[in-house]
Amino acid sequence: MSEVHQSHQLDEDIKKPSIFGVIVNPGEQFTRIKHQPKIVVPFFIVFFLYGIAGAIAAIGTDFRLLIPDAPAEELDLLLQMEPFIRAIMFVGILAVPIVGTLIVSFLLWIVGKIVHSEAGFAHFVSMNLFIMFVAGLGVLFNSIIATMFGMNPEHIVTSLSTVLQLEGALGVLLSGIEVFTIWGIILTAIGLKRTADFNGALAWSIAIAFTLIPLLLSAALVTVGGGMF
Repeated sequence: MSEVHQSHQLDEDIKKPSIFGVIVNPGEQFTRIKHQPKIVVPFFIVFFLYGIAGAIAAIGTDFRLLIPDAPAEELDLLLQMEPFIRAIMFVGILAVPIVGTLIVSFLLWIVGKIVHSEAGFAHFVSMNLFIMFVAGLGVLFNSIIATMFGMNPEHIVTSLSTVLQLEGALGVLLSGIEVFTIWGIILTAIGLKRTADFNGALAWSIAIAFTLIPLLLSAALVTVGGGMF
């Protein structure tokens, strides 16, 4: 009887992770995910959040800001395709939590197998959905500000590149020095330590690398395409 009571007490002590709790107490939520990974509800919350951000960006964007120096005929063509481009923008933003979560979770799962972590694929998916929630808040915030003030949506308001008004490859790199991106790096490192039991050095290395590598690739593409430092 005592064993049953202890088992019941243990189940009560292991509380369900709260996706909203990741804002104020991320370590506790990631520890809970280690015991009870949650996917369905967090997915719909994140999907809804990105849906709102995508709708605001798609509806509120002034497409003339995207190609300010374009010839008149090119601008006319862009305006003619405006409904299609807005739909693509909305779908693209909406796809971020799905594609991003699955790809990153799969890569982390592979690393977990290499370092003999007991965390399964579901643990990494749950962890990344919680992190994606914070990233979604950043996308929503930037979409609202860009729409309200008629800014180019390609410029991340909370990034250093926007503050310094830099373009080209250097601007792409500095776009990574951004409030929500830095927050995401910290959350990823904490999550990998708490949920997957990665050691501190590995957790921070992965968190930084997963942010830095895409930025370097984007900067390289801008440079090849004619961008200037």
